[in-house]
Amino acid sequence: MNSPTHLAISVVLPLFNEEAAISPLYVRLTQVLTGLDQPYEIIFVDDGSKDLTPEVLNDIHESDSRVKVVTLRRNFGQTAGRSIGDRQPTEDMRNYRESEMGRQNRTLTP
Repeated sequence: MNSPTHLAISVVLPLFNEEAAISPLYVRLTQVLTGLDQPYEIIFVDDGSKDLTPEVLNDIHESDSRVKVVTLRRNFGQTAGRSIGDRQPTEDMRNYRESEMGRQNRTLTP
């Protein structure tokens, strides 16, 4: 039986109707995390989005095994999204972020 890979970093991102921001956010996030040279995961929590957010997240998940997607049936709010994400990771460092790209670029640059 294989032991699971130990993750050093887990980023939890609650999202609600963010279809246009997800792909650029994912690209930027993976650039930064890859540059840290540590095993990582990204957990997107879709908080009941009504736009194409679930489809975009599914496409990313299918192309990147480091990405987990948790989908909620309705909007429970950002705190609930973080709480759900809290139950998923197995990392040393958890990083919560807003999904807006402006904040991401300033806070995630190593």
